Amino acid sequence: MSSVFKPLWSFISLWLLSSPLLMHQAVGSVSHLNYSGYQQPDLVVELDVTNFSSVLKDSTANHTIIEFLCSLIHRLYSLIGHGFVSPACRRYKPEFEKVARLFNGAAATYPDTVLVTRVDCAIKANTNICDKFSVTHYPMLFWGTPSGFAAGSIDGSTGKSEIRTINDGRTAHRMLKWINTRLGSSYIFKDDILYHGKDEHHQSNVADSAQQGASLIRACWFIGKQYLISNQA
Repeated sequence: MSSVFKPLWSFISLWLLSSPLLMHQAVGSVSHLNYSGYQQPDLVVELDVTNFSSVLKDSTANHTIIEFLCSLIHRLYSLIGHGFVSPACRRYKPEFEKVARLFNGAAATYPDTVLVTRVDCAIKANTNICDKFSVTHYPMLFWGTPSGFAAGSIDGSTGKSEIRTINDGRTAHRMLKWINTRLGSSYIFKDDILYHGKDEHHQSNVADSAQQGASLIRACWFIGKQYLISNQA
């Protein structure tokens, strides 16, 4: 990273992290973050360096999804404004939370099946976790068993065969389809009756929005990449 960019990025990072928007609850709890104007409690389990192994080892679920994100990028989305952000980007957080509500919490439709979690790579204490799983962009989704995540890494020998990336998870329905294909299951959302016959059109709109916002997405990914570089420097 250049000598000019690094102090500038450090200043921006400190300012963004000081925002109440990015304050986390107690470790292992649900999130109340506000990304791009969307605010409500969600059931995604927050993992960090203090609870990563213990939460996974204690989980009764057979499988785990971990979303590696950078909350700084979501904060930038909010500052830029909705008019400059791809609708696909704005939709992602509620889409991921919809999957979490299917599997997490007391009212889960399919309890003890998949533990849906996230790790915020913008928190410096979590850098080793993000490095361990070779996080290269945000958001990045991994699938595996709780024990595999607790014991291994994407590059290490322990747990390697149990951990893989989810490359088609930009909407809740695509992610659930990926899970069903992986497990040979037929999980559905309770509101699927409302989606019947509309999902194909919905996916087409998402694809169009993603294409139209390609330049912004590349810019956001560049910012995230520079953040990773600054942490490693």
